[in-house]
Amino acid sequence: MSASFITQSRHVRVPLVLGILIFAEMDQRPSRKRAKHDHQTPYSDEEVSHSPPALSANLRTGITSSATLGTSPNYKYADSNIKLTGIQDLPTSENVDTVTITSILGYGDLKEMVQLNYHVDLDWLMSKLPPEKANSLPTTVVHGWRQDEAHIIKAMLLFYNDDTMRVVIHTANLVSSDWRNKTQAVYTSPVLHKKRSPQLSSSPAEMSMFEKDLTDYFKAYGHQLSRFCELFKDYDFSECKVCV
Repeated sequence: MSASFITQSRHVRVPLVLGILIFAEMDQRPSRKRAKHDHQTPYSDEEVSHSPPALSANLRTGITSSATLGTSPNYKYADSNIKLTGIQDLPTSENVDTVTITSILGYGDLKEMVQLNYHVDLDWLMSKLPPEKANSLPTTVVHGWRQDEAHIIKAMLLFYNDDTMRVVIHTANLVSSDWRNKTQAVYTSPVLHKKRSPQLSSSPAEMSMFEKDLTDYFKAYGHQLSRFCELFKDYDFSECKVCV
């Protein structure tokens, strides 16, 4: 197994806006089991769609519930690429449109991965790779804590042998318990292709907001991750429609 570890606990920029987007999407599904003040009558559909969490989510994301919109054929729903993780002890019917650590790491022909996280069980992580990759995939792990500081960012860079890559930003530690029966949120970028010509590598003025923020974040680690900042210049991030 080819893995390098970088212990890092310094404070760097947190992907706060992406976190807001994740919670906005989750808030659109308030539970109908909650009771009103009399603790007896459940919320109606109308009350749910007009609840403060749902209305706040609508303002932040531009996503409006069908109860508010009606059935206008001209309305387009935003695809945030944010999904929830599957719950092991729930039936398949309840794990609709979810992702797992296996489905994330099993996609495509991986060439290299970078894992940034707080708590990492490396043996467990590598066991979730396809068997032919588990002992040979070049892997960089950034993790750690020091006194009252902690490296809390949870993200992945996944590079593939067809010269594409994906960026994954999520809420789970890289340990079994976080991916088994806890609800976590995962943003997965579209498959990012290299620009058609090396001459098209991004200058700062030409970067998308996503690429600029991702590059600035990795620069905060110093020389240890500078290689990836250079790699980002070769990829087209224009399809990433979220903020980091």
